Amino acid sequence: MITNSELFELLAMSSMLMDYNWTEILKRKELFRETFAGFDPNTVGKMGEKEIMEIASNKAIMLTESRVRCIIDNAKCIVQASFA
Repeated sequence: MITNSELFELLAMSSMLMDYNWTEILKRKELFRETFAGFDPNTVGKMGEKEIMEIASNKAIMLTESRVRCIIDNAKCIVQASFA
C-alpha cells in the first residue's frame, strides 16, 4: 500500500515534468525532498507565503512560484482526502 507521502512525492515529481525531464528531476530528488519536508503532505500543506517565496527564489531548485503553489495545494488536497 502506498503512503500519503509516497503518493505526494510521485504527484509532485510528475508535475515537475512541465519544467524538467526525468533525468533532471532525479538529479534534484534529494534537494526536492529537503525543500518539501520529505514530501510530508501535512507539513507542506501548512507552508505559507514566506516559504513559497523562499522556494521559488532558490536558484538550485529552479521552480516557478506557480509550480510551488501547485505542489502545496496538492499537499492540502491529499491531507483533506485522507480525512474524508
